[in-house]
Amino acid sequence: GKKDSELIQYNEAYREAFLHCEEVDELAWQQRKILHGEEFIIHRDDFDLILSISKVPLYHPDGSRKGLIVMGRDVTELKETEKLLRKSEKLAVVGQLTAGIAHEIRNPLTSLKGFLTLLLPEINEEQKWYIDVMLSEISQMESITSQFMAMSKPQVLSIQTCNIQTLIEEVVTFILPTAIMHSVHIIMDHFDYKHDIQCDGNQLKQVFINILKNAIEAMPNGGNIYIQTKPLDDTFILIRIIDEGCGIPEDRISRLG
Repeated sequence: GKKDSELIQYNEAYREAFLHCEEVDELAWQQRKILHGEEFIIHRDDFDLILSISKVPLYHPDGSRKGLIVMGRDVTELKETEKLLRKSEKLAVVGQLTAGIAHEIRNPLTSLKGFLTLLLPEINEEQKWYIDVMLSEISQMESITSQFMAMSKPQVLSIQTCNIQTLIEEVVTFILPTAIMHSVHIIMDHFDYKHDIQCDGNQLKQVFINILKNAIEAMPNGGNIYIQTKPLDDTFILIRIIDEGCGIPEDRISRLG
């Protein structure tokens, strides 16, 4: 091992931590009382430990300094849990705000759609095309607002038996027009077998749709998307969705999940 004075010569972080500890020690001496606080300890595996520290100053009968009793408790996991809790609370607030905005947008959309539908019988065929486009776009906006509102509510699972190949094929059929518009080819590679799973089919479809939409957006110049399914054993099935896009930047990966 090395002394504190030796460690601070090799690492700036060690030096700062050492100086901070000295400052807190001195504060305990000066205030002549127990001090409580938190300190970060750099671990050899390059991650920080968070310790809840209590420092008790001891004195000789003549009042001179005798020593410090330092007690530390590892609260790293507790702090991580608190961090996740704060994050979930923020997401809950964002969800409520999103639902409110989506609701306010949806009401006028319903009115617009209703009046356009009433106008259809009075519009000639040449102008009818414009109404159809407007109705289609309004339906798309309604779909988006419905997704926002669904995200803000606790989801009730409807578990049933689904065939994974059939489910994926239905998703591909749905997303194919969007893929064609962006010059993207979807290539499916299934093993020759029928595999049933227990799942909420609609929610799993939505997961696949979101992944495929992201893959299409990641290839503005077109490309290929490969969907592969493979049984690992009687219990698990492996599903790979591979695109030829640029990938997710490193600084954004930590925000996922």
